[in-house]
Amino acid sequence: MIVVRNTVALAFIVIFAAAHAEIVTLTGDTRLTGTLRSVGEAGTGELLSILSTQPIALQPEAIEKIDFNDHPVTANPHETLIELVNGDFLTANIEKLDAQNLIANSSEIGRFTIPRTALKSILHSGQKKKPIYTGPNDAKEWIYGTDESNQWKFTDNALKANGLAYAAREFKLPNQFTLKFILKWRANPNLQVSFADPLAAKIEAVDRYYLQINTAGVELKRESSKGKRFQTLILSTLTPDQFSDNQVSVEIKVDRTNSQLDLILNGELVNSCVDPSADSPQGNGVSIVNSAETGLSQEIQNIEILEIDQQDSQNDKGLENSENDRLIRRNNEHLEGLIVGISRVNGGNLYQFKTDTQTDPLVLNEEDISAVLFNQSVEAKRSSVDQLFALHLTDDGLLGVSSCKFSDEYVTVIHPLIGLLKIKRTRIISLERVSSKSNDKKE
Repeated sequence: MIVVRNTVALAFIVIFAAAHAEIVTLTGDTRLTGTLRSVGEAGTGELLSILSTQPIALQPEAIEKIDFNDHPVTANPHETLIELVNGDFLTANIEKLDAQNLIANSSEIGRFTIPRTALKSILHSGQKKKPIYTGPNDAKEWIYGTDESNQWKFTDNALKANGLAYAAREFKLPNQFTLKFILKWRANPNLQVSFADPLAAKIEAVDRYYLQINTAGVELKRESSKGKRFQTLILSTLTPDQFSDNQVSVEIKVDRTNSQLDLILNGELVNSCVDPSADSPQGNGVSIVNSAETGLSQEIQNIEILEIDQQDSQNDKGLENSENDRLIRRNNEHLEGLIVGISRVNGGNLYQFKTDTQTDPLVLNEEDISAVLFNQSVEAKRSSVDQLFALHLTDDGLLGVSSCKFSDEYVTVIHPLIGLLKIKRTRIISLERVSSKSNDKKE
């Protein structure tokens, strides 16, 4: 048996099922692809790989990151983002809050309980995005090139191309929006999706952003009409052969007011950046270009454009510590006092909030609430020893853990604030070492 180890010891115990293929990144950026098998209490994993006729033994201290490729590409079904005092995040539907605990339910974990002292904030993120477009819906809603042989075809609720193809559409894009879509390809992709695009002739230098995916990887780039024409804003180290089933779910968050962009692939943040150019592109178009050879089919589906509520950045600035609970309403009114409780009534939640000047608490519908910020005067402390790895989940979840046990269907973890959690295996995007990093937590 081949052994891969490192000199640093970590108390990390993992049990993997043999039915799944993972991409394992080791210290030194070495990557191995294969199937991880069960391991014992000593913590040594076995990787079945075509690189070796023998199983490869992986010491836990050698692991930097494990990417799980069998999670489904699904939309976020939850309306609420729960932030813990240690910086972890979970999306869930809230069932109840009282003086001691919050009870919630999620597609990843099922029903679980969080001590109130572990809560930092509740953000109703699902209400922050207003749909602008969802499609494609038919062949007529996108503008195609003049040559019919070089067009995207609409079939099975997707735009499909076999060879050179161009499609475009103009929208009324706000300054803050999210663009989402799923790309699929056969063999090697060569696709470009432009946004904030003036849809001018391509021989002209214009101001726009575009995502490019080919055999070299995935890049988010900026084209400028002045100065340096092309600049790479965000570069992903993942190449197309590292995406499961030759497909990737893409989400790009754009804030043209503050010249900021986020690139998210398969639910995991690749990076955030600030546009180095003086002015953000002000175009309203989205264009899709396929440059792959004939015979290498490509398709794009589940295209969504969502407006991000401009109150978001103002509300997020109000998340600082306070001696009282705080409630931020959708009209941006800020209240201080005590969140008495949350109860579920007729499929929706009612919030009871008592201010210092009122005898009886206010009763508010959740549709009226943007965020709740909990009293942080007595904050649960996080120990760096407790969280050696970050577990990235679908639906924007992030948990710091020191140990995991993997089976075919579930992952069992011990969380330092919540306790025992049993998570669906298909809801895990990746597991990444954070013990030697200071900025792995979501800001």
